[in-house]
Amino acid sequence: MTRAIGIDIGGSKTAIGLIDLAKGEVIAEEILDTPVLAETGSAYLAQLKDSVAKLRAGLEVSKIGIGICELVDNDGRIVSAHRVHVCEKELRQAFSDFETIVIESDVHAAALAEARFGAGRDAAQWVYVNAGTGISSVLMKGEDCYNGAHGWAICLGMSPVDLANGHDGTDVIEDSAGGAGLLRRARESGLAVETARDLLSAAERGEPGAVNLLHRGGHILGNAIALLVNMLDPQRVVVGGGLASLDGPYWRALGEAARLGIWHQPAKDVQIHQSFLKGRAGMIGAALANGRL
Repeated sequence: MTRAIGIDIGGSKTAIGLIDLAKGEVIAEEILDTPVLAETGSAYLAQLKDSVAKLRAGLEVSKIGIGICELVDNDGRIVSAHRVHVCEKELRQAFSDFETIVIESDVHAAALAEARFGAGRDAAQWVYVNAGTGISSVLMKGEDCYNGAHGWAICLGMSPVDLANGHDGTDVIEDSAGGAGLLRRARESGLAVETARDLLSAAERGEPGAVNLLHRGGHILGNAIALLVNMLDPQRVVVGGGLASLDGPYWRALGEAARLGIWHQPAKDVQIHQSFLKGRAGMIGAALANGRL
């Protein structure tokens, strides 16, 4: 088997690709907006089926892998509906004409792609962190993901963060450092932005409000990465997702905060890299995935 379909269901977009498994290359792809939670039902599944049919037309492709921005347990069941309301039974029914169907969390899929073809390729003990619409992470040993007792060891972004300085109550990392949370805060502050990419572009133009928001978000995630390094002692940290794809205020603040927060002096030299495969990591990894042991 040299080709497979990979679907990366993310918080803001869904990427569907025909993947060369030997090279980790995208032969053809289609990008859809991921609809709001209430609309990720039958109409969305129909869109996915249509896109897959176009990419597969006239070809012998027997495997499809689906990465989704939800919790997937060790039995391959989707056990949350935080951003996308779809279950594994619906996905298996929609793509029942494939011989092999694999369902995986999107962060596991992206980490696998980076392990085999990207920034994690030669690392033995490392951590992959996704900084996109949401925030998640996974501990890696080579190409093997640490699943945890139930398969849910990805929830970095759902950990609480203290926002005592000028903010009421307790928030979570994802709401403060993820794309959706930053975009909401940008709109609340009066910035005319429609997408996280607009926010990044505004910061590139030097708009102070955008720069400050992204710097703060990067700082919060950098603190979380420092905690991961202090706990897990990885050889490398690879950060994927759209927010970390540019060398702007988010990425700079992330690196500065991580280095500052790492306790052991030699560990401050841990490698912190941007994703090599960028926005394609998820669908490449989904196509590569073989399920959990």
